[in-house]
Amino acid sequence: MTLVLQNILLGLSIAAPIGPASIAILKSGFQGGFSSAIQVALGVVAADVTYVLIAYFGLARLITIPAVKIGILFIGMLVLAYLGIQTIKEASKPVDLLMSKDTIWKNCFLQGFAVNLSNPMAVVWWLGVIGSILATTAQGVSNLMTLPYTLTIVVGIFIWHTGLALVSHLSQRSLSSRVVKKISIISGLVLIGFAMRFGYNALISLM
Repeated sequence: MTLVLQNILLGLSIAAPIGPASIAILKSGFQGGFSSAIQVALGVVAADVTYVLIAYFGLARLITIPAVKIGILFIGMLVLAYLGIQTIKEASKPVDLLMSKDTIWKNCFLQGFAVNLSNPMAVVWWLGVIGSILATTAQGVSNLMTLPYTLTIVVGIFIWHTGLALVSHLSQRSLSSRVVKKISIISGLVLIGFAMRFGYNALISLM
């Protein structure tokens, strides 16, 4: 039980810093409410589970290959830059704070999954650090239970993102379309900032 609580706390601390995933959740909550935001959060968590499974089955060593690492950084740069530019473009359009259920179900889960899956920092963290977490977990439980116990980290991440979804939903009611547009522009600029950072890191790795 202690190990589970430790892993949940670790998950909370991992999710707390504001990054591309958090921005996507907040933006979706502002525009489409809790249902939209929780869909994005589920997509983010699904990407985290994917990374845990990849790391668990022994592919973490790939991140140590320079060409693979640089490729991940460049792909992440392109994806996040595209999302940032699209977010800014959408800010100039009329804002519909009540998105239809069809729009929510078709786009938001995949958006959260794509943002987190393409985030180089998530790749580096999960594939680079999860090995030591797996080793630590294995010391306290049987081999059969190592993966389930490790996945409890994702529970903490989900708790945090659910909180973000709720906050964005409650804030939505007091936000005007003008404020939402400003938030969208700022969010887009932040995403582009992350993209530039990843591109810079990729160039440094090439030197």
